[in-house]
Amino acid sequence: MKAKAGLLVLVAAMLGGTALAHHATTEFDHKRMVTVEGVVREFRWTSPHAWLFVDVPGNAPTGGRWAFEGASISIMLRYGWKSSSVKAGDRVRVVTAPHRDGGRSGELLSLTLTDSGKVLKAGSL
Repeated sequence: MKAKAGLLVLVAAMLGGTALAHHATTEFDHKRMVTVEGVVREFRWTSPHAWLFVDVPGNAPTGGRWAFEGASISIMLRYGWKSSSVKAGDRVRVVTAPHRDGGRSGELLSLTLTDSGKVLKAGSL
């Protein structure tokens, strides 16, 4: 019985390490926060992470389509998100930890629906 319990603990520890490795956010620059405003192009309520695509007016480097990676659905639900929280055409202000490669992408940290002022937290801000 002790051998089975030990094996179970070992397997759980190995799987836990894999899960943490998958959810690393080192590709994002958490020392620099960027805020962009635009119109939602698409919101994908998908596993393993939600995705938000926003068209930001203006020219490069900030203007154009941005892609924001959200947390897992279970985490976003805990923050109060639903699949219907954001829809195409919504005007939004997004706070992001930008991708280190300098592109128009980043980790979704918070979103404000500019018409209503409603704020949705989405990450470790």
